[in-house]
Amino acid sequence: MKKKKLANDLLGKTVAGLLALALILSGICFLPTDAEEAQAAGTSHVEQLEISRYKEGNVKAPKPTNSEYKDWIFAGWYTDRTCEIALDKNTVSGSYYAKFIPAEVLSIRCQIPVDTNEGTTGTSKLRIVSTVDSLRYSKVGFRLEIANNAPIDYNTTTVYSSIKVTGDGVPFAHQPSVFDDISKYFITATITNIPSTEFATGIRITPYWVTLDGTEVYGVSRYARVEDGYLNIVNIPVRLYTDAEVAAGSLTVDFNEEIFDFFGWDAGTVFDEMKTAEVNGKVRCVGLSGEITDTTGNVTADGMYANLRFRLKDDKTLPGSSSFTVSGENFCNQAEQSVTQDVSDVVYKNMN
Repeated sequence: MKKKKLANDLLGKTVAGLLALALILSGICFLPTDAEEAQAAGTSHVEQLEISRYKEGNVKAPKPTNSEYKDWIFAGWYTDRTCEIALDKNTVSGSYYAKFIPAEVLSIRCQIPVDTNEGTTGTSKLRIVSTVDSLRYSKVGFRLEIANNAPIDYNTTTVYSSIKVTGDGVPFAHQPSVFDDISKYFITATITNIPSTEFATGIRITPYWVTLDGTEVYGVSRYARVEDGYLNIVNIPVRLYTDAEVAAGSLTVDFNEEIFDFFGWDAGTVFDEMKTAEVNGKVRCVGLSGEITDTTGNVTADGMYANLRFRLKDDKTLPGSSSFTVSGENFCNQAEQSVTQDVSDVVYKNMN
């Protein structure tokens, strides 16, 4: 497949001391003409839905109606149940097939150069990696948010079947399937020239893709820092999967105290205010949007609830499966009526 050199319009921009995004490695392109490619091997869920409710106004990604797949993400509209013929982006009404895949496909892993540590002076870099399940997307990318600065969007039409060390000093010896069995290609970008004074600065990263019908789909957001690499920090994003309106809510996450110490947290995107407390292997997070008695206090709950940070104990190794679970949640709207939330039963396993 023909290579395409991308024009990176983010080069040279500075945000909170973090400089340019720069793609590394050469790879293969994926273009809209790839729509007829055979579906990638793996697991997907398909539902026949009326498209007009999603195409009115802003183009929105549908969610599965089957609760068994509540936290899966949208992977495109198709005219057939086998998802081989993508729907034309100009189609705005009718019943068509929506494809959904596990959210872990569009999640985030990050790496830093092997020689970066607490004593490093000068600058370092942070490589961001996610995946796609096929070539049937018009573009993919990452949204970066740092402190109160405006978000930066980086997008590309290039994906990679493998990643190797190419002189940047950032090792990555994995196949796409490390994200999920259905993952087939990597997408990647590198934040360069991060000064040592900013190694502890949190960057909220949200991966996304645009399906062939033009729908923007956002994956699992998480925070990342350069220091995560040398401090053995694991970031665990907790995400809510519902369009319900809420004004306040609490959620408890259990973790394995024999393996991890609770290190801190970052506020998510749902509530304006967030507090956390850790007691005996449980982290309780409480969020609030405005005053509970204010009729404008309700917000749509869908999105990152909180990013929890855990440090791996010195004599421990990362487990092969998730060590974090949601043990209880309680949400209400501004009228103090209880609201049922869809929270993933297992908080996303470590993605460092």
